[in-house]
Amino acid sequence: SSGINAEYGVLSIHSFLAGLAFGSQPDPAEEFKIMIPIAAHKSLAAMALTVTLKKARMHRFNMFVLLLVFSFSTPAGTFVGMIVSSSVESSLWTGLCLAIAAGTFIFVTLNDILPAEITKDPDTLKGKCAVLLTGFAFMALLALWV
Repeated sequence: SSGINAEYGVLSIHSFLAGLAFGSQPDPAEEFKIMIPIAAHKSLAAMALTVTLKKARMHRFNMFVLLLVFSFSTPAGTFVGMIVSSSVESSLWTGLCLAIAAGTFIFVTLNDILPAEITKDPDTLKGKCAVLLTGFAFMALLALWV
């Protein structure tokens, strides 16, 4: 249960920080560049969180409340980012928000998701590592155009 609470908390904080970075963007073209990855991985994070909560046999109403709060974390961060960015130096604030959001994503991946997936079934370790490296390569190629 504490692992689920930690995963939920870290994912919610990460989503809020991603929204903060999105809301602090001064340029609409930059907003669009950030909106696409946020939308793509927010849906995957929600699905992963739902699966985790279902595996924990959480009551439907409690799961609904947690997922509702999670779903509003990015819009809340966007709202706060818009308010704060209007009163502080924009590029430093935006960079700080993006760095913290990326850091929480890396933290969750390296400390929560990868160890659990890699140790789950040792027979599929090579395949999982191949998929992981393919994902890294795809993201590196994608970064060339963004």
